[in-house]
Amino acid sequence: DIAEQSMKRLLDTGYRDASAARFLLGQIAEERKDWSGAIDWYRGIGRGERAVPARLRTAQALVKLGRFEEARAYLRNAAQTNVEQQAQFVIAEAQLLRDANRSREAYGLLDEALKKTPDQPEMLYDLALTAEKIERHDVMEGHLRRLIQLQPENAHAYNALGYSLADRNQRLDEARDLISKALSFAPGEPVIVDSMGWVEFRLDRLGEAERLLDRKSTRMNSSHG
Repeated sequence: DIAEQSMKRLLDTGYRDASAARFLLGQIAEERKDWSGAIDWYRGIGRGERAVPARLRTAQALVKLGRFEEARAYLRNAAQTNVEQQAQFVIAEAQLLRDANRSREAYGLLDEALKKTPDQPEMLYDLALTAEKIERHDVMEGHLRRLIQLQPENAHAYNALGYSLADRNQRLDEARDLISKALSFAPGEPVIVDSMGWVEFRLDRLGEAERLLDRKSTRMNSSHG
């Protein structure tokens, strides 16, 4: 309540960064599960650095209201009017589909978009993860390897490919090499440490797997302490 009153007073005084105040008011409305109120605040943000996040959150709020197809249409319209951020809106729509257990539709959406903008890094990564969900492992691997070519220090690409191999219990030595590479670019990253623990377990190196996962748990607990 206090935060909301403060932000509204700022707007009343003609605060120079009105978009920041509206964005925070939208978040407050979301905390209250007032999805319609959140949409109203976000739609008041016309341009600037918070414009794209506001549109993404508007779509999520529409889904919360049960207006799924309207949310998709809203994102498609935003993609057409914000060409430079088009990939973000396509990825957001794909996420809505995945959340609704419509991964094959998400795959088709991303695949079609990637044909128009080949080698778009975020879309390559998202399409790879979506391909794995529908068990198109060949496609997943191809896109992740292409992403690694484009961004040789992309830790998440190495990790995603290594984890997928480990999870399927395939080419475990290669999986370990990929995850090691990921850790070299993002030392201590919890999700990558978790992947290494999993591949060590698959390799029947139980002591090392336990050490890694214990270290991850310790780091997470200390970060919350």
